[in-house]
Amino acid sequence: MEAIWVPIFITFFLFGGTVAIVALSLRFKARKMEHEEIMKAIELGQELPMVEIKRKYNYLNDLRIGVFLLAVGFGLVAFMSDTYSSGFERVGYIPVALGIGFIVMAFFLKGVADKEAKNGNNHNHTIDKRQE
Repeated sequence: MEAIWVPIFITFFLFGGTVAIVALSLRFKARKMEHEEIMKAIELGQELPMVEIKRKYNYLNDLRIGVFLLAVGFGLVAFMSDTYSSGFERVGYIPVALGIGFIVMAFFLKGVADKEAKNGNNHNHTIDKRQE
């Protein structure tokens, strides 16, 4: 029964790894092209209406990562404790702990962002060339 899981996991990790590598390389190329366009516009002396310096923090990204890690961790714990009996389920505790940390951080930083917005300290992470 255990021998059937090995090809399933190998297939999953091969295809999952390929998709992850392609996604990361496409994101890198898109950011590189965006950076090159901005640098070329600056070299030509064109006025840039808005240049984004730092991406605005969105707590939903951390929440999404936390829920995903929590689910993966619980899945690993359930699979490893059911399949192996020598304590391999401890491997699943790592993503569970990371997931809990991401979820707590998301709710903490959401509270900080809401408090700053309520006090009127809404920081915009962009530069407007026309204001200089």
